[in-house]
Amino acid sequence: MQHPLHLLSVAAFVATSLPALAQQPSPAEPKVLADGANAKSGRVENMHKTRFIEIFLAHRDAKTGKLVAECYNTMFTPKGIPALKDTAPQALVEGLDFAKMKTDYGVLGASLNGPKIWTPDWSEMEIGVERDFNGMKAIWVARLNMGDNAGGVAESTPYKPMTIARKSEQRHALFRRRDGPSCRAFGDLCSCG
Repeated sequence: MQHPLHLLSVAAFVATSLPALAQQPSPAEPKVLADGANAKSGRVENMHKTRFIEIFLAHRDAKTGKLVAECYNTMFTPKGIPALKDTAPQALVEGLDFAKMKTDYGVLGASLNGPKIWTPDWSEMEIGVERDFNGMKAIWVARLNMGDNAGGVAESTPYKPMTIARKSEQRHALFRRRDGPSCRAFGDLCSCG
């Protein structure tokens, strides 16, 4: 049998502790939640054959509870495309710490897309907040809607359709073949003469 004083001290502890627990803030929102909120259109030139990566930081959408991932691309920084066309040096890519990113940004998952080589010559994109990932600057460019995929971007089923909220346009430069009145164009309109 419990001693009445012991029950009284437990009751006093609960009475004084519950209000303090109720006032504690809920878990922090991911730091990247609003990185695309004030995104503005920007254009980057001279992108053809540029090496880049994308980093995805996954969290729950506050409205739907579904998993979404903020997408950051190394090509869209204010610096533009470097002369060597490498916005993701291999040594820096190898040093990415995804567990640290999850902790630092308060997200459920962090993953890498790439490195890859970009083929269009220029691109217009909605550009948001710039983040630093192990010395590589990357700009928010989109939000990937992952639905019920709880495994994160890196564990997504290949070739399964996913929706990405992105406003962008990419183009290839004109290629003309002048061997008579015909010409071939890839990308923009071709005017041969």
